[in-house]
Amino acid sequence: MGAFPFITLGSNYTFGRRAVASGKLRQWDEWNNYAGLSIPLSWASNRTYKALNIGSNYYYRTDFNKGATKNNFKELQFSYLAHGISWTQQVQTTVQDIYPRWGTV
Repeated sequence: MGAFPFITLGSNYTFGRRAVASGKLRQWDEWNNYAGLSIPLSWASNRTYKALNIGSNYYYRTDFNKGATKNNFKELQFSYLAHGISWTQQVQTTVQDIYPRWGTV
């Protein structure tokens, strides 16, 4: 069993977002920053491999309004958490299991 936590940090900037709100076209650029931690756990026994991954990310987003209607909308700044969990289980197979000796090819 292994437990090696991963720390993730990142930032991305999106240009030219558009949406219609209250009958007006809203145009904005979006800046997302994030930091997270995930802990992958894995087990192997006989021919079976099992893995559990648990993680959480903190996001901070800022919107910058642009265009002719930029003063009609409030610039947004907000944060949120995103959590995740995944499970994987694999069984090793041999060539004999995939192409049986008495089967047809």
